[in-house]
Amino acid sequence: MEAREEALQAGNDIAAEYQELFKLMMEGLENGDNSNKEKLNGVVQKIVQSVTALAKKAQGLKDGDWVDPSDPTFIAENELNNAAKSIEAAAAKLALLKPRREVNTKVTYLININYNQEIIFRDLRTNFSKFIRLSIFSFTG
Repeated sequence: MEAREEALQAGNDIAAEYQELFKLMMEGLENGDNSNKEKLNGVVQKIVQSVTALAKKAQGLKDGDWVDPSDPTFIAENELNNAAKSIEAAAAKLALLKPRREVNTKVTYLININYNQEIIFRDLRTNFSKFIRLSIFSFTG
């Protein structure tokens, strides 16, 4: 039997066991006695065993590409990808800007820089810094 079919069957078994549990609970409430306490315990134990079996069968359904989201390497890779995307977006914005006609010195250029360019440079610097830090972290840690 295929792992998927086994997992579905285990899920059906759990549903049937819960149905049995609810029947026993209803009988107990209607009769007002605790005579079926042992039966209830037995059904609950079956449910626990079935849920455990379902969890084990579900492990077989995972692809080989499955990654633990709390893995530090996975987190660092995501941060690096996000930083790289931000850098690319900032570079695209920079490419759209038109150069100034005349710039006498670097200081004059920095004084005359417009607000959008300043934001783009700041984002680029921040994201590049984050990219470098995460790169170092992922290679050392």
